[in-house]
Amino acid sequence: MPADLVPRYYQIKQVIKKWILNDEIGMGQKIPSENELASSFHVSRLTVRQALSQLIQEGFLNSRRGDGTYVTDN
Repeated sequence: MPADLVPRYYQIKQVIKKWILNDEIGMGQKIPSENELASSFHVSRLTVRQALSQLIQEGFLNSRRGDGTYVTDN
């Protein structure tokens, strides 16, 4: 599928997953905030939130309300 047909949230999800799998962001480490990611990727927070939500469902991330989102320890 051409890159321009892949949804932005999915592209962002894949980038963050790559960071985790390549140990660019270590286990237990906090990832950048939704606002920071949205600014970096030039998308809305809603788009970032959708990507993060899927990574949480897949077990890569853990969200702590009021504290941030962290790479899971497992």
